Amino acid sequence: MRTALAALLFLGLASAARAAEEEHSVRTEDGWRIALHRWVPAVRRYREPVLLTHGFIENRRIWDLDPSRSLARTLAAEGFDVWSFELRGSGESQAPPVSDLTGWKFSIDDFIRFDAPAALRAALAESGSDQVLMVGHSLGGLITYATMEGPLAPRVRAAVTLAGAGTMSGGPALQIAFNRFFKILGMTLGPALPADAPFPPAWTLHRALGENNRAWRELAARLDSPLGEPFWAEGNVTPEMVEELLRRSVTDTSMNVVRQFLRYAAQGKVDEVTDRLPLIKAPVLAIAGARDMVIPPQDVRFVAGRAGARYVEIPKAGHEDLCFGETAVTHVFPLVAAWLGEQATPWTPPKTIPVPESPILDGLRAWRSW
Repeated sequence: MRTALAALLFLGLASAARAAEEEHSVRTEDGWRIALHRWVPAVRRYREPVLLTHGFIENRRIWDLDPSRSLARTLAAEGFDVWSFELRGSGESQAPPVSDLTGWKFSIDDFIRFDAPAALRAALAESGSDQVLMVGHSLGGLITYATMEGPLAPRVRAAVTLAGAGTMSGGPALQIAFNRFFKILGMTLGPALPADAPFPPAWTLHRALGENNRAWRELAARLDSPLGEPFWAEGNVTPEMVEELLRRSVTDTSMNVVRQFLRYAAQGKVDEVTDRLPLIKAPVLAIAGARDMVIPPQDVRFVAGRAGARYVEIPKAGHEDLCFGETAVTHVFPLVAAWLGEQATPWTPPKTIPVPESPILDGLRAWRSW
């Protein structure tokens, strides 16, 4: 009861100050256009901007499912300059047409090497800071860890990962989850598609259901059950949340990304990232969902130990719902906001330079008044 009341008080205070929203875009070094969304706080309290990185087949909507379930808006209301970018192929970022079966020539390596650095530099340039605070979900957590292990590590002051994919010891269990996912979406032929082909769950859903609101509601109700357990915990979401997620947040990606994930699952770790976790020097908060079947708590706990991170396990939470479910509102949002506030630098507005007195201007003013 105390936790719920504290969350309601927290969200009530946070909603008092509305953030202005801005749309941005940037070109990566290899020429792809990446979309960014910014929530500018009404009153800025912290110097470092927050850079949100979504996960596999997600877009920025995972951080802003609706105003009452929005980590982005919560952080902006707390005084953070909040940025979310969409990986190539996702959301408003550049994507080939689904009909192009050989044009999806990118992988997780490109997300790490090109997309995240472009977004990070754009947020720094616009905010006037020399460091960022990163928050990543699932694949976004993997990208966050890789960034903190690479040449841009000095630019990251601290980070939060939600079910961050720093290792994948689940092995066969994770492969079963992905195979179940293919079956749910009618994508049984997905793994047989050629390299550089699209993996189009969003295209499939919208083509199959279109504007049939009843069909969307029925699908969401079916997935708010043990059938949806690999991706969210039953009881932590509602059919309305699931429908909103399917309609607005699910996106397409490259089959290369799917194949990389399946390879990680088979080998039990993420290429290079897992072995390099001890290189991370900045503070990290690693959050796990107690009922997550995709990136289970033992994997997040392992990563936290390797990276010297603080580990927190959220009860009754699965994988996707760490970002918008009931326990996201009551537990995750207040925790992330408080922890980032402890790591951030207080914002000091730039000093205005006074205009020196000018005898000529004084003379003109006097002449006009005369």
